[in-house]
Amino acid sequence: MKKLLTILITLNLTPFYLNAQQGWFWQNPLPQGNDLNNVWVLDQNTIFAVGDRGTLLKSDNAGIDWEITYKLEGISENIVDVQFIDDQKGWLLATNIQDYYIDISQQTSTIFSTIDGGINWNIIADFDSLRLNDLSFIDGNIGWVVGYVYDESNPVNPMTGMVFKTSDGGFSWDTLFVQSVASPPQPSYYSYSSIQFINSDTGWIAGKSPVWPPISELLRTTDGGLNWTIVNDSMASVTRIQFLNSNIGWLIQIGCPFGCFYQINKTTDGGLNWDVVFERSFFTSIIPSLFFINDDVGWVAEPGFSSVPTGAFIRRTTDAGITWLTDTVHCPLYGAMHFNDEMNGCIVGKYGQILNTQDGGESWIPRSSFDIVDNFNSVDFYDQDVGWAAGYTGRPTPEGGETDGRIYKTTDGGFSWQEQLFVSGSPYLYPGNRLRCVPRGRQPRRCRSYISGAQIPAAGWHAGRCPGGV
Repeated sequence: MKKLLTILITLNLTPFYLNAQQGWFWQNPLPQGNDLNNVWVLDQNTIFAVGDRGTLLKSDNAGIDWEITYKLEGISENIVDVQFIDDQKGWLLATNIQDYYIDISQQTSTIFSTIDGGINWNIIADFDSLRLNDLSFIDGNIGWVVGYVYDESNPVNPMTGMVFKTSDGGFSWDTLFVQSVASPPQPSYYSYSSIQFINSDTGWIAGKSPVWPPISELLRTTDGGLNWTIVNDSMASVTRIQFLNSNIGWLIQIGCPFGCFYQINKTTDGGLNWDVVFERSFFTSIIPSLFFINDDVGWVAEPGFSSVPTGAFIRRTTDAGITWLTDTVHCPLYGAMHFNDEMNGCIVGKYGQILNTQDGGESWIPRSSFDIVDNFNSVDFYDQDVGWAAGYTGRPTPEGGETDGRIYKTTDGGFSWQEQLFVSGSPYLYPGNRLRCVPRGRQPRRCRSYISGAQIPAAGWHAGRCPGGV
């Protein structure tokens, strides 16, 4: 008897809407498909990755196997940051940004902590009507978080960038208001997205205005966050910052709405002046990730197009950014990277992608399966093993079209998929179109894709006799 398994693929391949429940298991991608937003490599074996809908992954064998927790402590927020200060104590930061249509005044943020190496996590702080984006701890007690608060009573400047500080490990927080003052006609409010402290006194925050063209600010404090000084306010969209000491730092800035270019910039005077060490045309809205382990050795993960599993780059420097070695890897998108030392690092990103290296980035090992990257709108299974999925890619085609129609088949219950039909430049296999197995007279059952509007024969596409179609 035919068995329908319509959730295993998660239509449009947006695991965004799939929460782990008893009786349901990810089939593709593996080990799971929720977007991963950040990663922390604790040592050469232990890796933590965090993602959407309260997703937490932990590996004790360098990414070969993963222990997965969904909706950590019952939250549905996206976990956006993770940090450890030793092998036992660490923190997670979560915020409910998965709903892009939520009123900012309804946003909340949550902070977790662990004191046993991530075996148990507890909620230690909640923030209402506030979006927190990044955290930075320098020891087990002192830390900062950064974000913005929404004030609906002020329609001109409703958002105010803010910094909070804790001295008791995150259980209580003091508020440090950080109101940027920009020159007209720019607004005087910023959404702060990045923060880093290198000791109890010296730290930086970065943010940008929500208008076009955007302007970014980099601010510095030398008194633990009580007072802040603008050290640069002339850059494009600053997305990542990392300082190694009070003088040497790195950042990535992007120009144009969807990334006409991106630059890697370096400072040797605490952020007052910046030199461009790498620049490249860049046509995707996904932000590159950056990490330096010391003054000389660093990496940049540059994403490819969202629907193309090729053409993504990981760049590596061993001479402080003077030259860069480039590796091409077959994964389309990245979210964040972290290295524990010069050898052991990990990259995570969209759809649960995971890659790690144990040789300083000379080679990268995929730790997640990713057979298909298309947007799926229909799926049908003939039995527990054999099934088909139909959808489209949202990328330019060689013929100048905007989409490709595709059909995939699995014979192992969804663990792996093979492309069976590719219609270049055809309309979407979109909602209203369907793929299903149907009887065809007295002949053996056949699986057919009924595609309204697609540029393929009107009789439909025959996936093959069921079961065991070709």
